[in-house]
Amino acid sequence: MDYAGNDFYKNRRVDIVTNKPEEKKITALEEKINQAEVGELIRLDNISFIGGTPVPIPSSQPVMDELLQVMRDNPTLVISIEGHICCAQRDDENLSGQRAKAIYDFLLSNGISAERMSYEGFGHTRPLTEERTAEEQQMNRRVEIRVVQK
Repeated sequence: MDYAGNDFYKNRRVDIVTNKPEEKKITALEEKINQAEVGELIRLDNISFIGGTPVPIPSSQPVMDELLQVMRDNPTLVISIEGHICCAQRDDENLSGQRAKAIYDFLLSNGISAERMSYEGFGHTRPLTEERTAEEQQMNRRVEIRVVQK
């Protein structure tokens, strides 16, 4: 086929389609961390453990994954993971520390550097409530993160 002398080239076109990258959604936890001052505590809601153990229950996984993503997205963030228990004045087996370490180990096993984290258990020394109800007990049975460096 000979195209010389006709206007074939005028009918050719190229459409360039660009896909805008999706805007990253900021999670509630990331927003809290972004607004937090160095030294401030942030409670990790919905992290619970099998009674008397440092094993997180399956419904805790989304919060743990969210914390992991925040750590990945903020490479200069340094945190201290702080564990607390309820209902017992003594923490002879350091269950609060074991629970904080469980979160630390999860982050560590998923590539977060040990230099960016520490953990400590505080037993029942920092209760938020008087534990008159099961809900109040759950509030005291918690894991928090302290922003050490941003």
